[in-house]
Amino acid sequence: MRKKSLFYFCFFSLFYTHLLSFLEEHKGVKAYNAGDFVKAQECFAKVLPDDSTNSQLLFNLGDAAYRAGNFTQAVAYFNASIENVENNSSGKVLKEQALFNAGNSYVQQKEYEKALEQYKTILESNPGHERALHNKKVVEELLKQQQKEQEKQKEQQEEQDNKDNKENKEK
Repeated sequence: MRKKSLFYFCFFSLFYTHLLSFLEEHKGVKAYNAGDFVKAQECFAKVLPDDSTNSQLLFNLGDAAYRAGNFTQAVAYFNASIENVENNSSGKVLKEQALFNAGNSYVQQKEYEKALEQYKTILESNPGHERALHNKKVVEELLKQQQKEQEKQKEQQEEQDNKDNKENKEK
């Protein structure tokens, strides 16, 4: 009798835990669909300790974080999703989406080199991925602009340094 009671207790405890996680994840989906991305992220994060290797949950967390403007967190969740994705056709699609969104998160943080790597990784396995091709071109242009701005700033700094040196010599 005692073993049966223990079995039922364990079974219902496990069932209850999964039910709570399911309900919390459902609340997260509802919040996301309503445009409350901060609440969606909070709800998904509550489920994470019970399902920390669920690549879809990690992707959803990344997506909610991105839309809430938490780009650093978004990258971390997208990368965790990529690490835990299953090696099947639906896993490949999720991996591409996570790579793409991680790239977009890097762009938002002006980390163009990292963004470019994400898009290149997608294109290695799917050369016809139009959005990755487009974003890769955009990021390459942003990198060129960034390099020009850095060169201009360097030249201006050198001019200022030369001017300061000249003034110091005249004193």
